[in-house]
Amino acid sequence: NQLSPGGQWRWNEKLQDWIPNQPQNIKKDDSSLNMAIDLIKKNFPQDQWGNAYQVMMGESGGNSRAIGDNYPIKGQTIPSYGLFQIRALPGRPNPQTLLNPEANVKYAADLWKKQKWQPWTAARKLGIQ
Repeated sequence: NQLSPGGQWRWNEKLQDWIPNQPQNIKKDDSSLNMAIDLIKKNFPQDQWGNAYQVMMGESGGNSRAIGDNYPIKGQTIPSYGLFQIRALPGRPNPQTLLNPEANVKYAADLWKKQKWQPWTAARKLGIQ
């Protein structure tokens, strides 16, 4: 039995952690979201499952086909792709690979191992370090 951190949070049994309530007007394909949660559980350490879910939802809303940052950042337009909105920088997987949910979450977990949550804007906005 978990104590609720507040009305904007709900307990997710699959993640065994508190996650933000989704606005009622957002409709999610539960099978895609469950697949993303399974990939988080496969690739991230258990103590990061809730953080990974929150970052993923903040970055892509759980949309594995999301393409963002399609505007200049530091003078370059290099879009971000997939669940964790990974920018297709030189030395990283190509856009098609990053749109594959399994490859995207695995690369995000590998990036997290090296840099923690620093690369993700959503993590900073959520106060996740």
